[in-house]
Amino acid sequence: MINQFAADLRNIPSSLSQLDGAEEFQGKARFNVCSGQDVPGIYTNDSGKPCWSAFRWGYHPHYAHGGQVLINAKIEEVASDSFFRGALSGRRCIIPASGWYESHGVPPDPYYVSRSDGSLLLIGGVWVENNVGKMTMAMLSEPSRPDAGNLKDRMPLCLSEDCINAWLSPELADRDELRKEIKRIDVTLLTNWQVSNRVLSMSYDDAGLIERV
Repeated sequence: MINQFAADLRNIPSSLSQLDGAEEFQGKARFNVCSGQDVPGIYTNDSGKPCWSAFRWGYHPHYAHGGQVLINAKIEEVASDSFFRGALSGRRCIIPASGWYESHGVPPDPYYVSRSDGSLLLIGGVWVENNVGKMTMAMLSEPSRPDAGNLKDRMPLCLSEDCINAWLSPELADRDELRKEIKRIDVTLLTNWQVSNRVLSMSYDDAGLIERV
């Protein structure tokens, strides 16, 4: 499960910086994004155009009972899970991230996983409005692939930049067709290193959190 990540948007690629709403987030950097917080993401609006918006991290549909909120969803199960009904076919989004954190052991040792070339990760997600009209989202995860630079048995769905349009297309609703169109990044581009345990506290949000220790 991914429960913390960094989103350094000071160098957004041109393919994303030209989308509507990008100016609201461009040039900003977060190094300790946690569940329940608002994060920048990209989705397709009612006019069929990809655009930026703020999403609350924690998928919370208006029909949920007992206030259930989920920050992750398994890509292999999301289409058949009633909690996420209709999300994979019609409400997909992309969460740009510079990396994510994983913790291991007791007491936990945190690690930072990112692209070795410094490019943004494009994490696939699904979104829904809650009972007050706020857009909420969950990140999609998949089993870790061989040679991935992460340390756990699951990893976020890291999309290749050349499948952005397919992932966001409202016309691509069939699960099998979507599977054919989705392209993931080369996992050998992923790397990791141990970071300060300061990241385990929500009180800190600075560039020092991603530095090697």
